[in-house]
Amino acid sequence: MEHTTVKALYPVFCLNKGATHACYSLLNAMQDEALAVEYWSAQFAPQLTDEFLRPGIPRTLYRALCAFHLYDRPAVAAWSARRLEQRYLSSLRDGDIAYLWPSVSLDLYRAIKQRGITLVAERINCHRKTSMRVLREAYQRLGWAPEHGIPERDLATENEKMALADFVFAPSSNVAESLLDAGVPERKLLRSSYGWEPRRFRFEDRAPSEPACPTFLFVGRGCVRKGVPWLFEMWERAGVNARLLLFLLGSLEAPVLQHYGRCLERDDVVSPDDTRNVSEAYRNADVFIFPTHEEGSPLVSYEALAWGLPCLVSPMGGGEIIRDGVEGFVMDPYDVDLWAERIRQLAQDRVLRETMARAARERAATYTWDRVGIHRRELLRSRVISG
Repeated sequence: MEHTTVKALYPVFCLNKGATHACYSLLNAMQDEALAVEYWSAQFAPQLTDEFLRPGIPRTLYRALCAFHLYDRPAVAAWSARRLEQRYLSSLRDGDIAYLWPSVSLDLYRAIKQRGITLVAERINCHRKTSMRVLREAYQRLGWAPEHGIPERDLATENEKMALADFVFAPSSNVAESLLDAGVPERKLLRSSYGWEPRRFRFEDRAPSEPACPTFLFVGRGCVRKGVPWLFEMWERAGVNARLLLFLLGSLEAPVLQHYGRCLERDDVVSPDDTRNVSEAYRNADVFIFPTHEEGSPLVSYEALAWGLPCLVSPMGGGEIIRDGVEGFVMDPYDVDLWAERIRQLAQDRVLRETMARAARERAATYTWDRVGIHRRELLRSRVISG
């Protein structure tokens, strides 16, 4: 049997959380006797000791750089990135698949292409053309100066990267459509999803709120992109006997805090300072709410399904994994009145919450990392290796 090695490069320090958790979990599930994998990164969390991990810097050197706060210096970070990419490029052999995640340089794309190595890109979020358009509209609707933070040069860089890639993994239909809109041909797309890890969940430990006062959980950054201004408006408009648990990953974006900071003073809005244990937030929630404007295939939505939470999401927040009227409701993030109505409906109808919770658990079972990894492995075999 012919052997192929998929060599993934994601230079972000791997804590096995967020996007690095997706990369690690996919590679772990994709490998078999005919498909070897390698995960190249700057460094990995101490508990990660798998044989397929390839750190760019020795652990002792990385710790020393961090201890003296040297890794935060742009020159040191740039040196580390160059060293990692050089080592990665040197490792590639004929027949390997170069699997590039975000934060990789355009120069590396060009070098791999010049060597004739098959190049597969991972597109975590929508193409920047879509991101810029969606975020520009969101800020305009608020009457705020656009602060999406995406320079025009990044758009040009992404266009060239997608042109150089032989294939692109699109983890949702939203990402796929954004790539097509940016001119990436359908023949390059490897349509898939993300997933969740059952071993990280203890559904039996759930501690839902009192039925008469359910908890609605938001997990994410407190910014315009995630729909937080509209979340505050819809919550105020709903006027329910319930609790909004804001599990914010970082502080509220400055203009959001300026215009909506008053909402944090409400008795029915809770925003804990300690957000290290997101599982505890899911464990104590009854409904997941996520009116985001731009995403790829958000892991928080998969994990909400896994915890058996009915979901109130935007099309970007739910993708195709959450079905309208089945595991929750999928709504236009700007339709504040409809969101308020659905909040009231789920807050007041315990039977509906329980029905959607069961559907969520059943749906989640189809998106475990093991299943998704096998699907991706077969995509590589049928489209990339055999094609």
